[in-house]
Amino acid sequence: RMGKHTTQSYTHTAIRVPEEEFDHITEYFEKHKIVYSLGRGRNIREKKSVYFQDPDGHKFEFHCGTMKDRLEYFNDIKK
Repeated sequence: RMGKHTTQSYTHTAIRVPEEEFDHITEYFEKHKIVYSLGRGRNIREKKSVYFQDPDGHKFEFHCGTMKDRLEYFNDIKK
């Protein structure tokens, strides 16, 4: 079930996951009725992400890329 976070914020904890595990993660969320969001539209170079909250409202992201991937992408588009 995709949903919106209760508040919009960039404050969260990001955890890198292997890209081959990404579909398994979202399938798990679906199976266990965990509300998640795929976030804003992304360029393929930014890699896949899924956002969710724990019961206390702490925000988390499972992300397939690295900070280096994102920085290289953003540096290229800012040129």
